[in-house]
Amino acid sequence: MDSQFLLLRSPRKWVGKTEVFDFYSGSLIDWDGQCRDCEKIALFKSWNADRIQTFTESHREITLEELVRLLGNFRLGHFGKRESTTWKIFSEHIEKIQDGIAHNKFEKVVLSRVKWIDFEQPLTIKVLAQIFKEACDKYANSLVYLIGTKEHGVWIGASPEILVEIDGSQMRTMSLAGTLFNQEEEWTDKEKLEQSITAQHISESLKALGLKEDISGIKEVSNGSIRHLVQYHQANMADLNLGQVVSMLHPTPAVAGYPVKESVLMIDELEMHQRELYTGFIGDSREVYVNLRCAQVFSNGIKLYAGCGVNSQSNSEREWQETELKMKVMGDLFVV
Repeated sequence: MDSQFLLLRSPRKWVGKTEVFDFYSGSLIDWDGQCRDCEKIALFKSWNADRIQTFTESHREITLEELVRLLGNFRLGHFGKRESTTWKIFSEHIEKIQDGIAHNKFEKVVLSRVKWIDFEQPLTIKVLAQIFKEACDKYANSLVYLIGTKEHGVWIGASPEILVEIDGSQMRTMSLAGTLFNQEEEWTDKEKLEQSITAQHISESLKALGLKEDISGIKEVSNGSIRHLVQYHQANMADLNLGQVVSMLHPTPAVAGYPVKESVLMIDELEMHQRELYTGFIGDSREVYVNLRCAQVFSNGIKLYAGCGVNSQSNSEREWQETELKMKVMGDLFVV
């Protein structure tokens, strides 16, 4: 078979712990934004791409045993550059962002970093499939995926953040931001500000699309031991298609900053790594998630990605700790 594929496990499908997963494969083509005859298609976009892509072959359901058989002699690529962001660079970048905030260039910038972990022995697709299953068991409320493409290689993730969820003519999204590390910590103005900025942007984006939203109160959600603040935004899509909605919403301040345009320029200036699929989006024509808590997978190691929202109240040591905790979501599944 073609070595390009996507395996998805929706949180909605995990009721009863199914052993069957949504599978897509084939060549990649640009998506025109339309979903015809209620077809179920895969969608994904990298951080800085100007197009959304989908697979040519129709959706089907498979077990992990079938996945391993289908991939046959598939071999994970070997990565020679062991790239990790240093503490020195990370803390210097936070200082530069806070200087920009002090000069009213932006209110918040999401700074990301990467971390390389070596494997003691080469990773096989069979072991990777089992790690995917463990992620499904551990993160029942997240979209769990495994994707392999010629351009981006192999990635795995378990994201808690909905970009768009579709139910008939109704759409739902979320403004998820602000992070605490455990159940004992209390929410501060720093996290509340992060979440309110994201909520404001989503409300503005829906209004720009001509949609009238219903917005929930502020709630709390967990992804493993990590806690976030969230509000849910719902609207009738009217005559809009899914492509128009996701293109307007992405990137949100939760992965870029605010204002978005100015924050993205700062990210491009500071970050020395390429985000690639991290902070893009992934899913299908019924639910699309922001690609967080993810890793790029090679035969000799993994490259973990995580970010933090930097505002005027940020502390460099705490932001580093936050990214460490986020990287453990995937990292702990590979390292015993």
